[in-house]
Amino acid sequence: YVYDGKIVEERQLGLETSEIAQAAEGNPDAWIGESPYEYLTAAELEASLIETIGWDALDELRNTLVIGDQEMKQDGNWIVGNGCRPHACNTDFAAIALHRESGRFIAAIKREGVKPRLLGEPEEALPVAVRKVMTAN
Repeated sequence: YVYDGKIVEERQLGLETSEIAQAAEGNPDAWIGESPYEYLTAAELEASLIETIGWDALDELRNTLVIGDQEMKQDGNWIVGNGCRPHACNTDFAAIALHRESGRFIAAIKREGVKPRLLGEPEEALPVAVRKVMTAN
């Protein structure tokens, strides 16, 4: 709660809950057509994402995958989304993927002056969006 001297206002601190994340529990396909940025910032998913890739990598992904194609799509056994850092789309970009059967999360991130990094452990061949980030110069 915040009091400005006149009124008390309730404000949510931290991440907001995501109806999509709640609906997608056990059903990764629910993310098809939804925002990859919302996936990364859903309060319900933060603990598992930190466990999978760590806080620093999650924070870097959130700051890199801000704009761009904000609709996750199916690519074979994966659901993928990608995006980039505002004002740096040709140098700082990333892709995320969820395995449709297991829900396993992987991501690839490319930052200016740094080799691309793969986050998480894929259980089969990389989806195209992730492979594009990993092979970027």
